[in-house]
Amino acid sequence: MTIRRRTILLSTVATATAGWPQLGVAQAAGPVGDFLALSARLTGFPVSALSAGVGAMLLKSFQAQGAQPGPGQLAANTTRSPALDAEIIAAWYSGVSQTAAGPAVVTHDEALVWHSADFLHPPGQCGGAFGYWSNPPATA
Repeated sequence: MTIRRRTILLSTVATATAGWPQLGVAQAAGPVGDFLALSARLTGFPVSALSAGVGAMLLKSFQAQGAQPGPGQLAANTTRSPALDAEIIAAWYSGVSQTAAGPAVVTHDEALVWHSADFLHPPGQCGGAFGYWSNPPATA
């Protein structure tokens, strides 16, 4: 087995950062953390797959509409309206949230629609190495 420079570099970085808090992983506390937990239950994606930054922007959008539930309602499954649940799901999957001025794009690349199937990717992003489209998809 040949040890490559990349392997040494990656293992060194992994060892050096092992004790650091995980940045980018949803570790938000308070209302954003509650909103991410609710969003995970509604969308079926784990909290770790949801962007805390996108969650904060969506929460702010819902708060601006006056439709955002309070902290107690986020934790309880029975006090929210089904319409609000549907709006939250739609916002995560589309990356678009309603505002007073109309629909606003909160995210494009991190919209959950792109993660709902293995073959989906945002327009403008490559689906693999050059020429990946020339081979038929693998069958299970």
